[in-house]
Amino acid sequence: MKLSVVEVVGRQRERSERGLEAILAQRTAQPFEVIIIDLAPDERPLRSAEDPRVRVVPHAEIREYPDALAAGAREAEGEFVAFLEDHCHAQPGWAMALEQDCRPHVTLVNYAFEESKPSTYLSRAFLVAQYGRWMRPTRAGPVAVPACTNVCYRRETLLNYTQERPLEAWFALEYLLHRRIRRDGGLMWQSEGAVVAHEDWLSLQEGMQANGILKRYSAG
Repeated sequence: MKLSVVEVVGRQRERSERGLEAILAQRTAQPFEVIIIDLAPDERPLRSAEDPRVRVVPHAEIREYPDALAAGAREAEGEFVAFLEDHCHAQPGWAMALEQDCRPHVTLVNYAFEESKPSTYLSRAFLVAQYGRWMRPTRAGPVAVPACTNVCYRRETLLNYTQERPLEAWFALEYLLHRRIRRDGGLMWQSEGAVVAHEDWLSLQEGMQANGILKRYSAG
């Protein structure tokens, strides 16, 4: 099972580098690839991007995050595609756990989440609000409602659904994709060992604004 890891980066290069270095520190039984969708190719090159496992794909024209995810899925060559936000850091053993969880009958693997450092009461509150149902310790097994954006898919499944609508449209409202997978009998699996540390808002105003925009976007 070959794994493709997709990270979308922009102008916050140092933050993205921390995420990339956490991915490259992973150990797996089989080689894996890392696809960087670079929305700011005019910025300085990322540290560690010269690693032979890394492929940087410039996309200065992309303005929407779902479009960047779709671009990453198309570039991926692995049987499974693991998406990670650049502020969501893979913890030791994450990729190895994905290898174990990405079994032939599994369509999607959901990560286990924990807080990133530094953390405050406010950032932990945002983490609980956004990822509370999947925070570690988790119990491995089927999951009816997985997370969005930070999740691992069987690539063939994603491509099959493009016959109905573009990947960009599915990623724009990802929970509708999950509902469709569940309706079609696909097995979505909650991982116990694929742990990621998620950076959350340290500012109440910025966090409320971002979440408010997301809710209005979903309602539209």
